[in-house]
Amino acid sequence: MSAAKWIAKNLSLGGMIKNTGSTVGTVAKLGLYGLGTVAEVAAEAAGSRNAKTIGNAFKVTGNVADITLTKTGEVAGFAANKATEYAGRVGGELAAFGAEAVGADRATIVTAKNVGTIVGAAAVGAVAGVGMAGAAVSLASASGTAGAAATSSGLAALGGGSLAAGGGGMAAGQVVTQGIVAIGSAAGAAGKPKKED
Repeated sequence: MSAAKWIAKNLSLGGMIKNTGSTVGTVAKLGLYGLGTVAEVAAEAAGSRNAKTIGNAFKVTGNVADITLTKTGEVAGFAANKATEYAGRVGGELAAFGAEAVGADRATIVTAKNVGTIVGAAAVGAVAGVGMAGAAVSLASASGTAGAAATSSGLAALGGGSLAAGGGGMAAGQVVTQGIVAIGSAAGAAGKPKKED
């Protein structure tokens, strides 16, 4: 696989969503397998005849969680890539139409279409970035903060923790969010084959 195809597959917005779903699924599975082993050993130590069944229940739940999260990531990733693709096409066509409407030459129309394609795809990435920042704020809210404190806490979490704790703080969290938007948008736009006019 060429580097460009690998980047489009794995670093596009959809690729990152897919890979995240797969990773979270694997982590959930391993965690539940571990809990199953601990529960089974504890049940055996307590003299339960159902120790093996208890351990297996956790393992089955881990497998189900893995499959569910992985498939959810695949579907959400596919949808994100399609949204990026279609937004890019629409942006490109609108920009080309605008350039034609003002009487631009062919080269300018092609340039406008290319720029419009990137801007359209980046718009989807920007929406996704806002969603990521919202998710970080939601996580912070779950820990008991609200409003501006939740925003600060969420961005600091994305930035590796607060400055006082040795992390990058809110500024680093904002950079992470913007980086994900930029990489996802650029990889999604760059990974699409160009059609001849």
